[in-house]
Amino acid sequence: MATVDPLLAAAQTVLANWEVGDLAAAMRDLQKAVDAAEAETANTVPVWYLDALCYNRDGGVEPQGDFQIEVGDNRKAGGQLFATIAPCEGNLDDMLPVTLEVNRLPGSRDDVPCLHLHFDDSNLCASFFKQGDRFIVRPVTGLRISNTTLPNGEHAFIFE
Repeated sequence: MATVDPLLAAAQTVLANWEVGDLAAAMRDLQKAVDAAEAETANTVPVWYLDALCYNRDGGVEPQGDFQIEVGDNRKAGGQLFATIAPCEGNLDDMLPVTLEVNRLPGSRDDVPCLHLHFDDSNLCASFFKQGDRFIVRPVTGLRISNTTLPNGEHAFIFE
């Protein structure tokens, strides 16, 4: 979180530019200070199952656990958005971090939307590149992919 000292220094710079009549510089400095403060602020919000009673009063169900989503916005400074969903109390292995950014397909000059799926804060699982109406999935080296069947009979994959 942004501390008071950097914000105070930014405010003093804005005022100094304002006092000498350089309104454009004052506005740029003010926007930089706001951007810096926003970039350093993580936004953590409690969340529950999407059909929980708190979201759907008429037909929702009782959630089985409390979760939180944390969003780190680094779009202006570095072009990335970070999000992690995790149980409020529980195993760190149950966290699901993702990163959104514009990236290049390996070996190409094509800039495309990209989602990085992580096992945890430091271990990448796979990168998903959006190209037209398809996804190109690049798993990390050594990732084991196996088939599974969900309780409702649908087929799915396990990434380990």
